[in-house]
Amino acid sequence: MLQYRDIEAFGRRQQALDKVRATLQDNPEWVAYHKRKGRIRSETENSIARIIAQ
Repeated sequence: MLQYRDIEAFGRRQQALDKVRATLQDNPEWVAYHKRKGRIRSETENSIARIIAQ
């Protein structure tokens, strides 16, 4: 589960991921890990959830 500061931060999630991944593309260890991880699981659409009971 991921938690974001607010809805705007949640909306910038993909931009942040793309920026970080762009810097890692030249790292062969990261590329190999990223490919393995992609075969194990896939990210589905993210949803917004609110706490309704505590």
